[in-house]
Amino acid sequence: MKIAGAAGAFPTNRYHQSVITDALRAHWGDKVQRPETLSRLHSRAAVEFRNFAFPLTGYERFPSWGQSNAAWIKIADELGATAIDAALERSGLSRHDLDSLFVVSITGVASPSLDARLINRMALRPMIKRTPISSLNALVARPG
Repeated sequence: MKIAGAAGAFPTNRYHQSVITDALRAHWGDKVQRPETLSRLHSRAAVEFRNFAFPLTGYERFPSWGQSNAAWIKIADELGATAIDAALERSGLSRHDLDSLFVVSITGVASPSLDARLINRMALRPMIKRTPISSLNALVARPG
């Protein structure tokens, strides 16, 4: 197997980490017992900016996990198609030339998986090798 192209796609709403921290503190209000802990955690996450599918104020319209996950599926499907087409364009290949598809996301869950949805949406070859990677956690142990 040879990697012929790779690309990513990001949502358009980009915020500095401090803006996100302030928004969370305002949203949770007095439900956070020690808001300084949240601020300290966010300031030390070594992340300067984050991209969001919706404006920060738009997330209040999702009162349940199921509704926010459904919104994730819609956006992930769009961004996935954009990333695949960009990778194919960079490599000079067409959708029909694609042999393998690796899809990585830790944000939401989909069944059928996001890669299967993309294959159907983009009319990719049905026998394509799929590798969905989501929410993987690694445990590293030290000897002795």
